[in-house]
Amino acid sequence: AQVNQWVAWAQCLTSLTNSVADAVNGAIVMDSKVFMAKVNELKNLVKQLNTHLKGKTWIAGDKATLADIVCGCTLTSAF
Repeated sequence: AQVNQWVAWAQCLTSLTNSVADAVNGAIVMDSKVFMAKVNELKNLVKQLNTHLKGKTWIAGDKATLADIVCGCTLTSAF
């Protein structure tokens, strides 16, 4: 259940991370205020994951799961 929860969390971020990455990579032109708002929104959402990971190595359980892979892949493009 935890794996599914974190995969769904990452899927909800996909649009946001893609738009930030596209702006950084020059694929789209974005107003600087809009860009900073999206970056701040993304940072606030990533704080949830960071808080969850406090004292842990993996997102769900004692070993890497699909949750770790999906969250990592989703966030990598934006950061």
